[in-house]
Amino acid sequence: MIGTAEDHHSNPLKIDIAAFKRAAVASFPSIQFAPDYSAIADEWIPIKPGTDGALLLAITNEIIKQGLYDREFLIQYTNSAELVIDDPERDNHGLFYRAEMHIEEGCFDPQNKLVVGS
Repeated sequence: MIGTAEDHHSNPLKIDIAAFKRAAVASFPSIQFAPDYSAIADEWIPIKPGTDGALLLAITNEIIKQGLYDREFLIQYTNSAELVIDDPERDNHGLFYRAEMHIEEGCFDPQNKLVVGS
């Protein structure tokens, strides 16, 4: 559990955590600056307040570097296949690359899908 304050959830979460721990199929680590749910965790990994985002980015970076993700799933079911154009010489630098652009009525920036309502 990462970055969850005990007072932000209701009893169903507490019931689910208790059932998870009783089943003993895996350990229950808690990564957060306050001990809240860490009291029932198998391990508390304390971090500085506001650093949970940096930790998650570091974990994501390692997952990507080691190839521990389902690339085909991401391509087929998410927008992760849309790459950001990183060429300062191009007019569309910093925008999403799309192999096909569908020009829509009222859309003045098809790369970012900005549509002005009429």
